[in-house]
Amino acid sequence: MSFAGLRRLGAQALGVWVGLLGLNALAAHLLHGKANEIQPFGAIFSSQTVTWRLEGNGISHWLPDGLRDNGNPPLDGRPTRVLILGDSATEALQVNDTETFVSLAERQLRRAGWPVVLLNAGRARRSLADYVQLAPALIDRFKPDFTVVVANQQDFTVDAWDLSKVHFAGPPGRLRIGLATLQPYVPSFLAVAGLNSLSGLVSYRQSQLQERCPPLLPIRSLPQPNLEAPLEEEVAAIDASYHHRLAFLLLTLHDPPGQVQPLSPETHRIVSACQSRGLEIKITRATSGAGKASRGFFNTAFNSGHLNRWGHQRVAPALSQLLLRVRPACAE
Repeated sequence: MSFAGLRRLGAQALGVWVGLLGLNALAAHLLHGKANEIQPFGAIFSSQTVTWRLEGNGISHWLPDGLRDNGNPPLDGRPTRVLILGDSATEALQVNDTETFVSLAERQLRRAGWPVVLLNAGRARRSLADYVQLAPALIDRFKPDFTVVVANQQDFTVDAWDLSKVHFAGPPGRLRIGLATLQPYVPSFLAVAGLNSLSGLVSYRQSQLQERCPPLLPIRSLPQPNLEAPLEEEVAAIDASYHHRLAFLLLTLHDPPGQVQPLSPETHRIVSACQSRGLEIKITRATSGAGKASRGFFNTAFNSGHLNRWGHQRVAPALSQLLLRVRPACAE
């Protein structure tokens, strides 16, 4: 290629880059202020069927109210309703409806003679700050008899204080909710969404969908440096938000076979904070066994990422045991 050709190619590339920057700036202007809008019922997934092949190969169905369909038969009468909150581990796009630990636990509890419905409201990137912020809307919409928060240590610490989303803020003793500053990355999103659409890794079949949001918008985390989270205040805030009708299922990191890792100081503080307020908390350890790992799929790295079917089977009994312990409180 001649020098003149290279110059033209460079000018065209520069033009495309400048155009994308302009599009990014325009999107930031148009979307400014909308980051504070709350979508507690998951408008992205409402009445959708989602096929997810980025990690695993799951097909999930989402009800009109934004809850994930557990795939279990409906119950007559007025069964006990338990709201299950969590992040992407609870959302579980990687596995089918009946394979999630929420669906498995629901069937286990029904076999034990308890007519119960577990309302799976898991959503990726959510943390304790979201659950506090969304509590009035969730309680009003779903009217649960009880609520279980499925969380890990990061949901109390790094994720709960991430400035790129709903987060905790304020000095010790004055905990409050801070709202996210929207960070649209249009050039990156165009590339990611386009590639996934062409490859068929992710597909959405929608019906009666009122609002459509980019499913894979890259969002850069904004962690707060030198953070020492006031875990006790966080537990007190979410306890009050759900009227002391709350329990925690704490997911720890993977333990290698025969090598149970000690709990972190932060985890001990979380447990102590729950116990001091009379809240039930159960820790489940996603161990491997029988030559199987609890995380990872055929199309991802071994024993990393989200829970696979084996991992969900390991977590489900822990959720069932926790709910059986709090069953009397559910009937109050």
